[in-house]
This record gives sequence, structure tokens and C-alpha cells, in this order.
Amino acid sequence: MLCHGDVSPEHVFVDAELRVSGLINWGMWHGGSAIGELAYVANTYGWTDLQAVLEGHGWISLDDDPELRRALATSLVGQLIGNIAHHVTIRDRAGADRNVAVLRQAVRILER
Repeated sequence: MLCHGDVSPEHVFVDAELRVSGLINWGMWHGGSAIGELAYVANTYGWTDLQAVLEGHGWISLDDDPELRRALATSLVGQLIGNIAHHVTIRDRAGADRNVAVLRQAVRILER
């Protein structure tokens, strides 16, 4: 699957019915999985916004699909380890702390 890599509001065009009609700025594109791209959304915007994206596409609630929630948490762990290493290397304490907090949340999901 081709992943955008930087899904954010300024890169998404929607039509009058709020359907996605286009994406711009593919500078961080990469091969990956839908789960990885959705995990990025959860990390960047939070689980509530991810749930809104899922509902907008007619998907089941994360509360009703523990396998999807677990797959997202597993993908997040892999992403966050790299993020934490980066923020530690550049001495960005706030960024490292934020990523550690999200990592802890993902681990709690995996412990269920």
C-alpha cells in the first residue's frame, strides 16, 4: 500500500459533503500498511480523531473491535520507539515525554 506519511488537515481536500476529494504534499510517502497509516493518525491527532476517521469511512468502532485496536497499538509501539530515539538525540525533552506518554497508552492497550 502507498502511504501518505503526513496526513494532516492542510494536506486533505474535502468536497461540500465533507468527502475526501484529494491529498497533496506527498513528500513523506512510503510503502506500508493501512494499519500503520491509521496508527500515525492516532499518534498525531489522538484516538478520538482516529475514531472519527474510521466512522467517516463506515468502519466499526474501536471499542467494538479489540483486534483492530490491538493492531493499531502494536504499530504505534514500533513508530514511537523511533520517535523517542529521535527526540532524545535532539534533546527535545517535551517531544520525548509526549511520545513516552503515547507509548505507555499503547502498551496499556496491549496488556488488556
